[in-house]
Amino acid sequence: MKKFKILHVVMAKVWGGGEQYVYDVSKEMQRQGHSVFVLVDKSNCLLQQRYAEVATVVTANLYCAAGLFSVNRIKNEILNNNIDIINCHSGHGVIFCLVLKFLTGRKMILFKHNALPAKHDLYHQWLRKKY
Repeated sequence: MKKFKILHVVMAKVWGGGEQYVYDVSKEMQRQGHSVFVLVDKSNCLLQQRYAEVATVVTANLYCAAGLFSVNRIKNEILNNNIDIINCHSGHGVIFCLVLKFLTGRKMILFKHNALPAKHDLYHQWLRKKY
């Protein structure tokens, strides 16, 4: 089985179900021999500490528009670590992840964690078709 290098992008500010999911999946991926990286905001010490148990933690300024200035550094992390897949775990992070996808040529997965009905505007329809 091919071993993948996966970057999970988590833009959450608090620990919840989606964050636990990323933790559990990362732990299992590591157990299966994949290399797992989790990107979180540089100010969120709780998420950094928890994810360090199951993955290599990468930090950047993600919580505000200044996060776009982190794109080049994260792009370099992806290229330097030969990451295969960018796994976006937040609707808020889609644009950030799409930019990374286009800059690196890597595959991207968008995982929606909420159980709320999907939005039906053109933007969300496009996202569901493409990712």
